[in-house]
Amino acid sequence: MKKFLSMLLCAVLLLGTTLLGVASTAKITGDTADSVRASMAYQYLTQGLEYLQMDRPQQALEYLQAVTDLWPDGPEAYTAKAAVYIATAENDKAIENLEQAVALYGDAAPVDVLLQLASLYVLEERVDAAMPLLERATAADPDEPNGWLLKGQLLYEAEDYAAAVDCFDRYLLTDPENPTALAIRAACRAYDGRGEQTVLCDLLEKQCGEPIWEHFIELYRGERPYIATFAHTVFEARAMGDPVASAIFDEGARDLAEIAHAAARRLGK
Repeated sequence: MKKFLSMLLCAVLLLGTTLLGVASTAKITGDTADSVRASMAYQYLTQGLEYLQMDRPQQALEYLQAVTDLWPDGPEAYTAKAAVYIATAENDKAIENLEQAVALYGDAAPVDVLLQLASLYVLEERVDAAMPLLERATAADPDEPNGWLLKGQLLYEAEDYAAAVDCFDRYLLTDPENPTALAIRAACRAYDGRGEQTVLCDLLEKQCGEPIWEHFIELYRGERPYIATFAHTVFEARAMGDPVASAIFDEGARDLAEIAHAAARRLGK
């Protein structure tokens, strides 16, 4: 069941993230031949992406292959070809092209490309290859939630629970002003003994039907609207005298008061 959750998360990530926003960064030098070659490569790349959007993978691949023939050092066509192979469920070819793209990008590899390749590795049960990419992605953009979530799920499956909770902490902190996210974070820390005990654990588990840190895939799929459905637990726990819930509630009230005060000042009231 644990492995199934990471597989499902990767499938959601691959479906929800697009590579169609690839832009050509081919360097156009003063050399006329290079300028013409770069211009042709950009045109082919644009045409290939249009065919991909039209769900015509074979035509897309023909144009994208022409790009790599013209500009073999440009990573953009490889990421676009990977998108075609993801769409046609040819994961091995998608991995091959993303590996080439990551190698060409070097240290400047975009986070979404790193996450795409890591997700494919996990689907192919190559977790050891996925983890270094997730480390790179979370270091490059700590505010991107998907890397923390997938990394946390893999650590949870490896039964490294403390490290998994740390990742889930970071995932929740990408939305630091959401009191429900703070409540879920507090419950996770109470589970592993590093946080204050709180009735939020029982209330959240009752709503989820399972421990909250085993429910992260559903939280991810539902995103903020689903997380918001847990808001009543903060009020309920506070009414029961729970100090953790009270602190979360009071912090939210202070933030709201500060916003209202700032708005009043701008209005001259």
